[in-house]
Amino acid sequence: MVKFTVEQKLQALNLLKEGYSSCSVAQIIGAGSHQTIDTWAGQYQHFGVQGLEI
Repeated sequence: MVKFTVEQKLQALNLLKEGYSSCSVAQIIGAGSHQTIDTWAGQYQHFGVQGLEI
């Protein structure tokens, strides 16, 4: 299982804001699944940066 830093997660979310799909972002950062990116987006939306901390 790959662990991502908060900074890496924020970079992924910035790619989403730029218009990339969650599938594309997952491929770019090597997350494996778009569901991971969607989870991060939901956590960030509800809890802010603290939601992205491990």
